[in-house]
Amino acid sequence: MSRWVVLAVAVAAISVGTPAFAQSDLLKELEASCEAGDGFACKRWGVHLNLGFDRPAEPIKARSAYEKGCKLKDSRACANLATMLAHGEGGPRDIARARQLAKAGCNDENIAVQGEVRGAGLCDK
Repeated sequence: MSRWVVLAVAVAAISVGTPAFAQSDLLKELEASCEAGDGFACKRWGVHLNLGFDRPAEPIKARSAYEKGCKLKDSRACANLATMLAHGEGGPRDIARARQLAKAGCNDENIAVQGEVRGAGLCDK
């Protein structure tokens, strides 16, 4: 199963049945929390931006949100950013940087982080 399908199902499970106005409020809250220095909020905001759900996907903004989350030391944001870099989503492809970001994730204690970077082939030598 594709990593995006798994990610979409996981986030959709949180979002199903939530009115559009509540989704909009959630995105505003995630953005504000991200800007305030919450790396996990940056990751969650990035997922919503990248997958779209009730709005068009915004991969450029998603990549920026993951970048901020990664700078704030959120390993999940780094894994998502590495995958986007590897595939050239939301900006130019950069395999070298993707592998650099993924290096720690290849053995991360969080199995979701490992799955993200391993699924993108970033742990292979």
